[in-house]
Amino acid sequence: DDEWYYDSDDAEPETLMQRYEEFWRKKKEGRRHPAMAYKEKVAEMDERNKQLDKEDFRRKEKRRRKAKLRKEILRKRHEDFMQHVKDVDQARKEKDIAKRTRDSAAQNLRMNLFEQWGVESAERKRKEKEAFDKAEEKRRKKEARDAKKAAKQKAEDDAEADRLAGLKLTQDTLTMMQQYGTLMASNSQEPEEKDPQRPTDSKVVLIERPKTPEPVDADGNVIPKKKRKKKKGSRRQF
Repeated sequence: DDEWYYDSDDAEPETLMQRYEEFWRKKKEGRRHPAMAYKEKVAEMDERNKQLDKEDFRRKEKRRRKAKLRKEILRKRHEDFMQHVKDVDQARKEKDIAKRTRDSAAQNLRMNLFEQWGVESAERKRKEKEAFDKAEEKRRKKEARDAKKAAKQKAEDDAEADRLAGLKLTQDTLTMMQQYGTLMASNSQEPEEKDPQRPTDSKVVLIERPKTPEPVDADGNVIPKKKRKKKKGSRRQF
């Protein structure tokens, strides 16, 4: 039953010396009591189990340290996150306090200004109302003048249009009456120019001879007259 204790996984010896040593080693093992071999095997197994236990303990310790380190890292991260949240919240609170302080100062300033404006509003409104009333009065007067001027101009234009229409109607009527001979002396000839000297007049009417127009050339310049030369011996004898 204890043959498995003597199995060897060693390599086969190659040299003569190795074979000799292997022979005596097996010889010694053959002379040993099986109980001693068993105890040695048990001791070897115990040693091996101890080594395995130590290795397992080292692995467990490593896992434990790793878990502890991971837990510490997570705790540190959590603390850092909570500290960051506190810092952000504190910064927000400080910013909110500063904003409320500014808003309160601005509100107080606005209230003071409103109070001051309320004191000055009556006078300002009165002046504005007076200025507005003056502007409205000026505008109404201007509109009245413009309306009056426009009405007058319209009346003049209507009167002129009526006059021109009546004049055109009169001219058309007279023209039509002249065409049909219903208007007195509309088709009569022009009277002849009367002779200033009538045969039955007792006075003689002297009429000035009209001046002869001076001759002009094509350019409109007056042509000077040539003087006639007197001939000798042409004087008449009386």
